[in-house]
Amino acid sequence: VANGVNGLLCSVHDAVSLRDAILAFMALPSEQREAMGRAGRIKMEREYGVDLVIAAYRQAIRDIERPEASQAQFAHHPVP
Repeated sequence: VANGVNGLLCSVHDAVSLRDAILAFMALPSEQREAMGRAGRIKMEREYGVDLVIAAYRQAIRDIERPEASQAQFAHHPVP
């Protein structure tokens, strides 16, 4: 989430922070809430669209079927 762009952030496991974010969102003008909602939808469609999710699942299945290919891929891109 880009805070204030496509949502509001709050602290993890913090009900007061969540309440404050909800109240802040409710206090925004309707145009700003709608713009935030549109921006959130665009982000989700771009990053988690059906075609992207299906492609990721298919790749995961191919990696399981060919573990050596998956290991070689990660050897070039170590996890930080």
